[in-house]
Amino acid sequence: MPLFSNHPFRVSPPGYIQGAAAGGGGGGGSGSSNFTYTGADQSFTVPTGVTTLQVTLAGAGGGHSYFWAAGGGNGGLVSGTLAVTAGETLTIVVGGAGGNADTSYAGMRAAAYGGGGASWQYYYSGGGGGRSAIRRSGADIVTAGGGGGGAYYSYGGSGGGEYGLTGQGSGGGGGAGPTYGGYGGSYAYTGQSGYQYTGGNGGEPYGAGGGGGWYGGGGGGYYVSAGGGGSSLSTNLTGTVVNSTGAGSTDGINGYVNISWP
Repeated sequence: MPLFSNHPFRVSPPGYIQGAAAGGGGGGGSGSSNFTYTGADQSFTVPTGVTTLQVTLAGAGGGHSYFWAAGGGNGGLVSGTLAVTAGETLTIVVGGAGGNADTSYAGMRAAAYGGGGASWQYYYSGGGGGRSAIRRSGADIVTAGGGGGGAYYSYGGSGGGEYGLTGQGSGGGGGAGPTYGGYGGSYAYTGQSGYQYTGGNGGEPYGAGGGGGWYGGGGGGYYVSAGGGGSSLSTNLTGTVVNSTGAGSTDGINGYVNISWP
């Protein structure tokens, strides 16, 4: 199981809409609906006559630190074929980027949509990136994990894959696994552990947040303690399945969900 974040420099493609409008609709045949970040749940109705979808999901990147601009971990990338029922409505979650550290000190920074763990508002630590997901009946059926927040000079753990990566630095938050959240890092203070869908918050007063995911990464313990990456879920996909760690959205970039058919 990998332990520490690598941080490839990769620019994620922006979301766009072509073919059928986002939200679904239209008849059988072919089309696409591509979802970008809105900060709220979105929906997709499977067109008439369609029984499979080609889906690609990118988890959001974690936020970076201020002093050394140590980057947040990249989100994960998941793609494959998803079996569906014509006419059913699926819920779409497009993860928000983790908040970047700044010069203010005003308590805890708001958590990113999609389950990113919160960090504390000060120079040192960024928030965890939110997961991107397709949901049915209130539960994720496909998930791309978000990256953990960076801290001081320590890079956040990348999200995605069966196991997210542990955040760098002493007391870095643990990467999430397929059945458990990442542990909260401990170094002077202790970050919160991640749990299903949600990354752990950073330890008070300086810790970085963990990335959201199928299970969320752990929060960092102290100002040098980056957050762990969230794990992805791809077991409901068939065909050529991709479940890659760190191949989704980069530091400070929102996730996306692209759907096409047949």
